[in-house]
Amino acid sequence: MMISFPFHLRDGDAAAAESPYTFFIPLREERVQVAVGDLVKLGFEYDWDTQDYAGERMWVEVTEKAGLTLTGTLANEPWEKGLERGMEVAFGVENILDIEWAKPDQHPPFHKHQSYWSRC
Repeated sequence: MMISFPFHLRDGDAAAAESPYTFFIPLREERVQVAVGDLVKLGFEYDWDTQDYAGERMWVEVTEKAGLTLTGTLANEPWEKGLERGMEVAFGVENILDIEWAKPDQHPPFHKHQSYWSRC
């Protein structure tokens, strides 16, 4: 059962476009290959006043995939109260900030990003 919480997920494509020299995400070609069993890192940004952090990046294990829409369960223990490990989260490939493949030998290595200085 999916629980609705007052948070939104960071749009990785928008963040990378806004800060191309410092915010790196896997290529879209890599993100669309995510499958059930893979772990993906998502950016949870809270829509309420928090004591410490306005958001956190956490791992989610993919449990379902329908096209570019995915569902998974939170694999981290959140710092923020109100979220809990195992809760179900719906997201899109645009929200994926990092990937840990369940079967890494079936995927080529991630695109290696050049350093900031070599791209200036």
